Amino acid sequence: MLSARTFSTKLLEVCLEDTNNFVGVYAIGEKKFIYVNQAGLTMFGMPDLNSFRQAYEGGLRKQAISHEQYEVMREVARRVGSWTEEVLYVKPGGEEFWGNLNLKLFEYDGEEFYLVKITDIAEKKRVEFRLYADEQRFQAVFKHAAMGILVADQTGRIIMVNKFVERLFQYTPEELMGKTIEILIPEHLR
Repeated sequence: MLSARTFSTKLLEVCLEDTNNFVGVYAIGEKKFIYVNQAGLTMFGMPDLNSFRQAYEGGLRKQAISHEQYEVMREVARRVGSWTEEVLYVKPGGEEFWGNLNLKLFEYDGEEFYLVKITDIAEKKRVEFRLYADEQRFQAVFKHAAMGILVADQTGRIIMVNKFVERLFQYTPEELMGKTIEILIPEHLR
């Protein structure tokens, strides 16, 4: 029969290792990771915990945070229970990747630790960048088109107009916003 402690240890081991995400335990007082799961070591291109510690002695982020920023993060984690943010990381070879950082502050035997989880969000960031680039192209075409363009919602209310619409219909964008497109149709044709 397994003891409760042995069972808890085995269960914890399975929970920490059965993920594709980085999971680590950072000892705040010692200023070092005391545990990093295999997925985390792989994520950062490291063969073992000692190599990881050496390579990332100065931190995991591409841009280090200031002491003041760290204290804010720690205070929020203490007050709220966790800290979450999107962070740009860099591997020793220079390869960058985006990750969602989640820190949970906990205490054991009078010492503070972070449970650190990092989820790779590189694909999400690529999609965001493409959407942003598409939006920028749309805005450029929309604003500088040599014809009047307006956008209406499902109810027919105007939500966007370009400058050429103003010249065509003699309405300012403010006068058109929220109105139905019928405002642009002459009375005798309605």
